[in-house]
Amino acid sequence: MWINRNIVKSGEGDAEAMTKDELKRFCSRGKISAIECITTDNVPHDQTEDANECTTQKGLVCEALLNFPVGCLDYKVRYQCEEEVCRTPTAHPPTVSGQTPSAGPQTGSEGTPSGRPTTDPNGSPTAHPPTVSGQTPSAGPQTGSDGTPSGRPTTGPNGSPTAHPPTVTGQTPFETTTCVLGTKWSPWINRHTPSPDTDEKEVMTAAEKTVFCGSGKLIAVECVTVNNIPVYSTGDIGVVCSLGGGLFCPAGENFPIGCLDYMIKYQCQEEICGGKSYISSRYCVIYALTQNIK
Repeated sequence: MWINRNIVKSGEGDAEAMTKDELKRFCSRGKISAIECITTDNVPHDQTEDANECTTQKGLVCEALLNFPVGCLDYKVRYQCEEEVCRTPTAHPPTVSGQTPSAGPQTGSEGTPSGRPTTDPNGSPTAHPPTVSGQTPSAGPQTGSDGTPSGRPTTGPNGSPTAHPPTVTGQTPFETTTCVLGTKWSPWINRHTPSPDTDEKEVMTAAEKTVFCGSGKLIAVECVTVNNIPVYSTGDIGVVCSLGGGLFCPAGENFPIGCLDYMIKYQCQEEICGGKSYISSRYCVIYALTQNIK
């Protein structure tokens, strides 16, 4: 579902955004990481001919004055929230369906102790398995008479059985690679100086985009004048600022004065992965949600 509260008529502008209260309810434990703006015909905002702006701070802004006399298309937006969700692994061994852990060593049909776990006073399985009379848990996987590893537990520094199973050479329990979704901005681009009879155009080339954001994707663009005036606040007519086309201002529509001098920068979103980390009691996962309100 998308946010589309304003129905645009001919010659009008459009503005679509979540309120501060909606953003707080939607992403109270995380941060807004991206926004998507498209027309009601599912055309991305940066592929239209409208002079518009799509940012997480302002939502979709398309001013009628900058698109006179036709006005703006009808747009809709949705937001992405990035949150950290944490879980705490338990030390309780799993139970077999239909079996209830008992408070002592279980015995089979021949009276031999089995491998089912003991329980604490609350009835929960404990991390210490029962021992057989005369046997002491060792610090590694035990082997039987034929050399096959048995199910006896490992022990800690004080000789008590630990809650972690023995490891195989080259493997580490709870081993994970941490990745986060990050963003970065390019430097400002301002290669062209306009004149009254020449168009103003500023854009990053395809080769530059590959070098800047080859492992991610471009998600936003910002256009301002060399005096840091936002493109939508200038008096220029027909100015377009988009990911696909960059900054374009037609001199003919601003004759005889011509266009102002603009500069542009791009935002890249990419996944940044660090080295391996080892977590013994808690792990966290970064994930993204997309708002689904109309």
